Amino acid sequence: RYETRDTLASLSMGAGNLVIGVLTGVLGAALLFAVWEIRLFDLGFSWPAVLFAFILDDFRYYWYHRWAHTMRWWWGFGHITHHSSQHYNLSTALRQQWTGPFNGALLLRVPLVLLGVHPLLLVFVGAMNLIYQYWIHTEAIRRFPWWIEYVFNTPSHHRVHHGRNPRYLDGVELPAEIGLGGAGVRDDGAQARAVRGGAAGEDDPEHGARELG
Repeated sequence: RYETRDTLASLSMGAGNLVIGVLTGVLGAALLFAVWEIRLFDLGFSWPAVLFAFILDDFRYYWYHRWAHTMRWWWGFGHITHHSSQHYNLSTALRQQWTGPFNGALLLRVPLVLLGVHPLLLVFVGAMNLIYQYWIHTEAIRRFPWWIEYVFNTPSHHRVHHGRNPRYLDGVELPAEIGLGGAGVRDDGAQARAVRGGAAGEDDPEHGARELG
């Protein structure tokens, strides 16, 4: 379900995030290319290297995302923005912070460059990660077969992650975007729209300090 003002807010946040990212990207690139000069290995650009880099970057993002929900710095200085919509649709994926270049998250990519992931390859696999994350922001897809739900992050997993229903608070979304697998919390599939979006505490004050894992 889409609501005009909510969708426009998400689109404007996404546009601002893109503009700020482009304007500050040269500084991040300079840092990563400087680290590249003291790298320990050089994985190159072969397909096995791309796959390995994708898994490494996904692992990096998993921990950043988890910390963004458990550390006030990253939650309050940006990630809460992504969880501020009252709706859950593809436009919600574009509701991104404008403070990302200033919160230090880029430093989590430094170890990957030291291990031999070229900065340009890091940009590529990071883009693939973002594309994967986009399509899971939907209520249109209910549930996949159990083996897909067990291994991958799916719309069902991510709806619960965005939900502020009391039953879903503190639910741990175990699968990363691809990988890490596990028995993460899922909605019941048949009632996808029953999962309420928004940050916890907006109308449930007793749950205000308990964000999702």
